[in-house]
Amino acid sequence: MTGLFLLSLLFSTPSTFAAVSPPLVLHATTASAPLSGHIDILEDKTGQLTIREVSAPASSALFKPDSRPVPHFGYTSHVYWVRFTIDSEAATEKQWLLELNFPLASYLDFYVPTAGGGFELMQAGAMRPMSIRKFQHRNPVFPISISGTGKTFYLRIDARGRILMPLTLWTPEAFAQMDSRRNLVHGCYFGAMMVMFVYNLFVFLSLRDKNYLFYIFDICCFTLFVFFSNGFLIEFVSGNRPLVNTYAPLNTALALLAGLLFSRNFLDTARNAPFIDRIFKLLLGAAVLFIPAFFVVPPDIWKRAIGAITGIASLFGLAAGVVCFRRGYHPARYYVAARSFRVLGIGCFVFGANNLLSTSPLTNFGLQIGSILEVMLTSFALADRITIMRREKEAEMLERNRLEHEIVHISEDERRRISHDLHDGLCQQLTAARLRFSVLKRKQAAAGEAQPELTTIATLLDDAVNHAYSLSRGLWPVELDPVGAIPSLQELARRLSESSGIPIEFSRKQRCENCTSRHIIQLHRIAQEAITNALKHAQAGMIQVGFDCCGNGIVLEVRDNGIGRSAEAESPGGLGTGIMQHRARIIDGDLQILDGEGGGTTVVCRVACDVIKEQHHGE
Repeated sequence: MTGLFLLSLLFSTPSTFAAVSPPLVLHATTASAPLSGHIDILEDKTGQLTIREVSAPASSALFKPDSRPVPHFGYTSHVYWVRFTIDSEAATEKQWLLELNFPLASYLDFYVPTAGGGFELMQAGAMRPMSIRKFQHRNPVFPISISGTGKTFYLRIDARGRILMPLTLWTPEAFAQMDSRRNLVHGCYFGAMMVMFVYNLFVFLSLRDKNYLFYIFDICCFTLFVFFSNGFLIEFVSGNRPLVNTYAPLNTALALLAGLLFSRNFLDTARNAPFIDRIFKLLLGAAVLFIPAFFVVPPDIWKRAIGAITGIASLFGLAAGVVCFRRGYHPARYYVAARSFRVLGIGCFVFGANNLLSTSPLTNFGLQIGSILEVMLTSFALADRITIMRREKEAEMLERNRLEHEIVHISEDERRRISHDLHDGLCQQLTAARLRFSVLKRKQAAAGEAQPELTTIATLLDDAVNHAYSLSRGLWPVELDPVGAIPSLQELARRLSESSGIPIEFSRKQRCENCTSRHIIQLHRIAQEAITNALKHAQAGMIQVGFDCCGNGIVLEVRDNGIGRSAEAESPGGLGTGIMQHRARIIDGDLQILDGEGGGTTVVCRVACDVIKEQHHGE
């Protein structure tokens, strides 16, 4: 291997030997120093080179200077060697910490030159246990001692994925201060995300709106992504169980799935943007397939693919928000602003890592800043959506109540028309037939030709006339009673008592001589239904009907001494209770069905008297 390696140098151009980065000079006042502009890179495509080979004088020309602020090589399976030289102006040896602010590199070997001409090896990496590190930190940190000039170090990086090389040299004091500030930012971020997670969880448990469930899933997955990418999984969970880190990228697929589910359901793209909804379905299918593909596809290919799909999903998510807003879906305005902040945050992070933006708090904490703003605005979007839905439901309820009132009025008008038709048509014809038959019967009797069948026919005609009038009064009893509404309830009790043979007592207390309330028709129907239920199902021996309008409202009470509600429930019933509740709701009344004190059932309906309201309003 060494022979082949040296042989390759024979074909190198002379200019290759001259390309060497300048050493990093540490002054007495230096607290921290980035290594950008001071490092040389060697790409080891085979991964077989050793420190003895790469540190040989003849191999120096294979290293290429890299002046980028943050050297990066995307997703790759190659091994990279980093070489840098440090000169110190300090008179005595001083302790330093070399930090690689990229915790996800799988394997790191750091070679520190020794006095005997060899190297001391320090190891780190996400796929190695934390216990082997000389400095315990989520980022790879190597303690070194530096004095004098011309000390050259080598770092072997086998990332098995994306490679970033933000290398910085710190004094222990400066590193502690910087790390404390950085941890404060991370703590505030994770605390805020936890608060939003708990808040939205309580809202979901209260409203049972699946959009909140998808949003909680989205918050959780994205927060875990930030947690993993900043090395906290290594520090707090998988320090000595590096195999756990192998499966951490699966969270990316879950985050993609969560974001798509939330966007599709929140924007209701199936109705507001059908074309984009079909694309969302394809992206959802891809997100689901990424989970099993993780176990069979090479990691670098899998990560490239899911990165591309995530970018496409973000763009279509924004496009869907804009389309839905333009089509009148107002909650989409907050959604577009929220997702824009997330995309900008991710963009700042990615552009900073690829040297397209200069290093700043935006590039270092773009993910956190963007996601915090995104979470806040999305909460506004969800609240706005709930408000709009509530208004729509209120409008729908008002419209339904209006239709119910109209249907009931139409029904009552139809009852009245049929009642009038019966009264003025069939009843009059039957009455006329009965009178003419009476005349015929008297003529037959005077002629001595009376037949027994004539008496039977006369009785049938009398019953038919009475039944027709009874039907007419049952369909519309109020207007047919010249005295007013209250006697019609009394007439109802009398007729049902006669037809059933069960005594029905009626009592009333009223402030007006005649009740002219608009609610009286519905109260009459409720009383009719309650009495009918008692006769059919309660096996009552007596029924009492009370009407009281002496207070601030009207109280209708129907009480029986039957078998009670529990026993009634065992017998097959009809829609009587539902009909009574519906009629009470139409007049804004309060209907209660109670067990009687001595047994039986009591139906009570209370409603405000509109006549008293109008009198008070007039005063």
